[in-house]
Amino acid sequence: MAIVGGYVAKRDYSSALDSLIAMEPEVIANAHDSYKIFFFDQLARCYDSDRQSRKAIDIWHSIYDGKNISVNTLAHWAHAYYHINELDSAYMLIQQANKLPRNNTDEALCRNVEYDILEKMGRKAELARVDSLRNIAAGNTMKERKLEESSLALNLKYDSATRNARIEAAEARNRTNIAIFIAMLLAISGVAAYIFMNKRNQLLKLEHENDILKIKTMQDNLFKSDCRNKDMSARISELFHTRFNLIDALAATYFECKR
Repeated sequence: MAIVGGYVAKRDYSSALDSLIAMEPEVIANAHDSYKIFFFDQLARCYDSDRQSRKAIDIWHSIYDGKNISVNTLAHWAHAYYHINELDSAYMLIQQANKLPRNNTDEALCRNVEYDILEKMGRKAELARVDSLRNIAAGNTMKERKLEESSLALNLKYDSATRNARIEAAEARNRTNIAIFIAMLLAISGVAAYIFMNKRNQLLKLEHENDILKIKTMQDNLFKSDCRNKDMSARISELFHTRFNLIDALAATYFECKR
């Protein structure tokens, strides 16, 4: 339907009609009832715009007989009767539309169709009144469009400001998160460094204590070794002294025997 809308916007009603006709079998087979009504309403409008107003009227009869009809559809339906010069039917439908509540856009559409019908019917006395009403409706429609454009501009401005505020807030959150991450990283690094230095100091202290213990052990061993050496020296000295005395005694005995 978006493609059809594009054709209608370009007033290429023939292409729009071809697209709708190509879609018709699938819509009939698969679409729900409310969409079918919408689809065939659009198909009827394209038939009318393509100067096939009788087909359009037949479609509207098939989908709307005995059902509520929108003001917009009644105006287009009346215009289709206008195109085939069935002016009484056209006037009846446009009067039916004029009795229903409607917005300024539909009011302008109805008054334009009514003006065309009355002009073709030759009822010139009523044209001035309808022309005045359609000018008022056109003015109101223009005001609505300007208001909508102004509202749209304000909404766009608000959306832009909101988007910028969101971006700034997101950037602020990112900066805060980065700062928190860096602070946490520094804290973790500081704790890790403290633990490392504390562990290193403990290891150095333990190593120092082990070195002191080794030194004391070596000192004790040296002391014991020195004591053993002194004892050995004393024993050797005593042994030499004993041997010397023995030799001296033997020598004395020997010389006495010589005499």
